Amino acid sequence: MSVSNISSLHCGFFDSLYRSTSSLICSLCYKILSISHQCLGKKNEQRNSALLSDYYFERASAVEAYFLFGSDLLTPIVNMEKTNCLTRPLNHQKIEDCFRNASGRKPPSVTLDRSRFPQDKITDGICVAFVLKFISKYLQAIRNGQDIQNVIRTLGKKFEEGGSEGIAIVHGIQSTISAPSELEFYQTLASLYEVGLSGSSLSFKFTSWENAEGSLTPHLENLQDGIYFSSEINKDPKEQGHLIAYIKDQNNRFIFDPQLGTVQIPQNKDAEYLIKSLKYASGDQITFFKASLQN
Repeated sequence: MSVSNISSLHCGFFDSLYRSTSSLICSLCYKILSISHQCLGKKNEQRNSALLSDYYFERASAVEAYFLFGSDLLTPIVNMEKTNCLTRPLNHQKIEDCFRNASGRKPPSVTLDRSRFPQDKITDGICVAFVLKFISKYLQAIRNGQDIQNVIRTLGKKFEEGGSEGIAIVHGIQSTISAPSELEFYQTLASLYEVGLSGSSLSFKFTSWENAEGSLTPHLENLQDGIYFSSEINKDPKEQGHLIAYIKDQNNRFIFDPQLGTVQIPQNKDAEYLIKSLKYASGDQITFFKASLQN
């Protein structure tokens, strides 16, 4: 390994370690502030401090992402709203507009119940809408002839500190949806970003991790080039699953994982890296839906 590569590895490790350590300190400080405000009866201050504590705790996953992917981690990420909108109350007009838009775009077999929209900020992740937003921006950029490497790096930096309020609202819409199938459920949300999802291109359930990479690899090789909205199903049916984007384009392979970050996959490492993401999400099944722009 060259000196420059070693230097890059060390730089990436220390950057991730610094980000994670400083984030944990911030998380702890805001947690203490939250408890103090609660004791003093300051509800708004207590709420804001609790939200920021959750945000920085999520931000601390950078070092875990680095340990999983090393220098192939292009940018770590926060699977929540950015801090500049996180502590603001929910914008009810934006929620109503989004719900109305979803109602007009949903498949006929889908129903929506406005009363089920979360009343509080979502702090356990906004992966579904986050991934759909990434896919939409990626497809638009590629359609405009932009270089895939530049697009991935630009989007990774754009989203590394979290999603917008709009992404969080779209993610909240999922709580209002009743759909007869997984595809129709996700398509209801994808339509808000003018993204179409095909029927399942591949669904693979692991019954054992022994030779897991060898089992998944030939199926991945049969996937057409493109970007895939990939559902990671938790092995505990009572727990939420996770969503990532998987990009397969000639010799380029990438993962956008809202829990970990934007990752460049080395040659012939697709199965290994996808399984790392799946295990991190406590999953045992992954399904790929090919995505395209609706217009």
